[in-house]
Parts: sequence; C-alpha cells; structure tokens
Amino acid sequence: MRRLGLSLVSFIIAFLLATSGLAQEQTKRPPYLEGQFWRFKLKEWDATDHNSARLVSGIYEISYSQNQLKAFYINPGEEREELNPVPPLLWQLLGGDRVVSPPLSVGKKWSYEYTVRITVPVPCSPCFHFLRRAVEINVVGLENVTTEAGTFEAFKLVREDRPKTSWSRQVTTYSFSRATRSVVKMFYDGSVDTGIGMKREIELIKYGVVSGVPPLVAAPDVDPMVGEGN
Repeated sequence: MRRLGLSLVSFIIAFLLATSGLAQEQTKRPPYLEGQFWRFKLKEWDATDHNSARLVSGIYEISYSQNQLKAFYINPGEEREELNPVPPLLWQLLGGDRVVSPPLSVGKKWSYEYTVRITVPVPCSPCFHFLRRAVEINVVGLENVTTEAGTFEAFKLVREDRPKTSWSRQVTTYSFSRATRSVVKMFYDGSVDTGIGMKREIELIKYGVVSGVPPLVAAPDVDPMVGEGN
C-alpha cells in the first residue's frame, strides 16, 4: 500500500510538471509586436471526444497586448469571448507547446514525453488514472500553403503522439510560416491507425496589427523563432 501511494505521488508530480510547461514556455519566448493578432478558422468532425474543455468549431483569435497573449472565441455576431488561460491548442498555433524547436530546418526532429490524467466514466475510487505519452516531431520539408489570409512559404512539420503502452497514433501536420510567425494550416487525425476518432482542421484567415500601432515589418532573414532562412 505504501509503495502504491508513493507511485501515485510520483505520477501527480510528473503531471504537474508537464502541465506547467505551457506557462514557463510563454515567459521564455520573445515578445511579439504590440497589437499583433492572428485569426483562425477551426473545424472538427467525426468527433467522439465530448470533453467540455474541447474547442468547438468556429473562429478564434489570438492577440498580443501589454506583454501577454490573449485568446478569444469570435461568435457569429463578431462578439469576442475571452478564453483565459490561452487554450493549449491555440498556443500550439504560435509554435508553443514544443511544436516548434528553433532553429527550424528541413530534416530536423525532436521528441519528448508527457503525462495526462484520464477520467474514468464509471463509479470508482479513484476515478482517474495517469497515462504517459511519447511525441516525435519531424520537419519534413518546405511548401507553399494557400489560406484565406494569403499564400505563404512554410515549414511542414509532422507530429506523432502515442501512448507509451499502445501503437495507436494521433498525427498532426503543421505548416509554420516565418512571415506570420505562426501556423498557417494544421490538420489533426486521431483515427490514423484505428479508423475511428476525431479530425480537426485549422486555417489562418487573417493576421496583422490593430489600428493605431506600427504595422508588421517584413520577416527578417534570421528569426529567433526559426533560425536562418532558406
């Protein structure tokens, strides 16, 4: 019983360390331009995950103001509902959550592990368990990607995420642009091995700065987010 208790404590510590990485990463990354924003269109289908924290299909915006990132859901009436804190999925669209490991270059790859807490939907004690997952990200090439916001040269990154005890993968493809300092298109497939699961597509539809602040400048030849250019 004592050994089981120590094991559970170790899992909890690992989980807290993994989930605290988002906040730590936000403080390390270089600031954006005051008033800079990115607007994305998100679409999901074949959804089997009914987690209440999951983002629903629609329009989302990330903005940088007063040294912090903010996220909003834009409803059909163009009203903005702030999401606090910034959801990890939206943070990934700016290269966060270890999606980008600068400097980027074709052929580069990196990997890491993290722990998630899984809730068991039946009467139990305790009603959750911890699952260790492994992630590998590969920069497989450069491509021209067209979205509603324009056409961009982007690094193509493929992220494979699987439980340590299972062969079933979740595969996400990101197109990351130096010009926007963001993902311009993303496709997630949770059914790649099983044929059952959620799929998600996200596309950049608008970006820039709000009126009254200096406009965006052209991307430099060397960007601290991705390193040297082509």
